[in-house]
Amino acid sequence: LTERFSTLKIILMMLVVFIIFITSYNIYIHPIRKRDDYDEATLIQLFENTDLFFIEYIDSLFLQLNDKAVISALFSLKTRGIIRIEKVSSNKGKTESTMRFTWIDYSKEIDEADQYLQDWLFTEGSDGVKRFALEEIIDDETEAAKKRKKKGKEFESHIKEWKKLVLKRDSYQHVRHPYQLYKWISMLFVLISSSVFYYFITIDLLTPTEQLGLKITIGLSTLIAIIFSRNKFVLFFYYVLIVILSILYFSMYSAGVWVVVFYIITLIASLSIPAYYWTDEVAPIKHAINKASELMREQKYPVGTDTTIIE
Repeated sequence: LTERFSTLKIILMMLVVFIIFITSYNIYIHPIRKRDDYDEATLIQLFENTDLFFIEYIDSLFLQLNDKAVISALFSLKTRGIIRIEKVSSNKGKTESTMRFTWIDYSKEIDEADQYLQDWLFTEGSDGVKRFALEEIIDDETEAAKKRKKKGKEFESHIKEWKKLVLKRDSYQHVRHPYQLYKWISMLFVLISSSVFYYFITIDLLTPTEQLGLKITIGLSTLIAIIFSRNKFVLFFYYVLIVILSILYFSMYSAGVWVVVFYIITLIASLSIPAYYWTDEVAPIKHAINKASELMREQKYPVGTDTTIIE
């Protein structure tokens, strides 16, 4: 066992060098590194001319809109001149004021998602104008728990349907390309890791039952990781599982420690290579968002005197 572990330690060191090289090279040649040079003024102009809700979408984590995205959608309607937002006195008397949203332009073309917002939130008054107040939809702690729960479920149901319509927009469906090499690289790393794990099963001091159980486990987990080789969440759980099993069942000689380090390095390598890259149309916008965020953090964003931009 000691002799085989000594040989394996050398192999693991070579594999670590190989994986680091493959990872570094692919990060170097990755299309995401291609970035046109834009001056600060151009990026700010692009940022301010891009729809607020689209900015919310491409800046969201994993392109997943949360429930608060409806706020950006309302501001998007305002910047397009479709609704008006104003502070008014509260009708419920629980607060001094609230925000009122009024639909003011019916001539501008809207899509299904915007139409759903109108039908869901805006109610036509006696004057024929559609509007709603913020206090009408937010949670009211003074109401009965049963009523609050019912309102919450209705809100979640509306949000779910609205998100589906948003994601049907053509411009929201084609914002990035898959990096074709990533799938094959992650599959290669998984197969190498599984082979090392399998070799440990054959040389370590395990009972026949443990060997069979570990072979079935590594076989199924490897198959799942290969099928979902582009999904970093699946890869993360695969490597976490394989590290835990190694610590629990394998002898922690010098090679045993090295194999855990090897899996951790392989996991970091798999997560380091971007699986996607932005399209040529979206990449400058993403760059503009990052620049605007940087200037805002440093309190150097040139707000100017335009009242709409200041608001």
